[in-house]
Amino acid sequence: MLRLKPVGRDIDAWMIHRAKTNLNHFRIEDFDVRVADATKIKRRYNYIFTDLPYGKNTKGSISEKSRMYRSFFRNLKLILGMRAVIVGPSTIDCRKMLKASGFKIIHEFQQHVHHTLTRNIFVIS
Repeated sequence: MLRLKPVGRDIDAWMIHRAKTNLNHFRIEDFDVRVADATKIKRRYNYIFTDLPYGKNTKGSISEKSRMYRSFFRNLKLILGMRAVIVGPSTIDCRKMLKASGFKIIHEFQQHVHHTLTRNIFVIS
């Protein structure tokens, strides 16, 4: 809708299917959405938006998710050109991980979703 070419990567084929369904519903034709591990992306992007996996369907303990986030942030440091928006759960200290990875937090917001979920949203460079 913004006339941008959406690029999406997810390790879960079902999530890719759902993303394609949504893009098709909104008649967005020019997109590149595929199964891939975001901790291993090599292409450089000027801008990245990601909603980190954390919901009920996400496998693994909080410590396993934290390891995955740290791995993603290390890779993000290598591939990010300008800015990124990172969305994650309040149950994991993404702020600390982002700073430890060398990112500057430009803005930080919280979004209360329901009684068990609050999202932390970071704009970083």
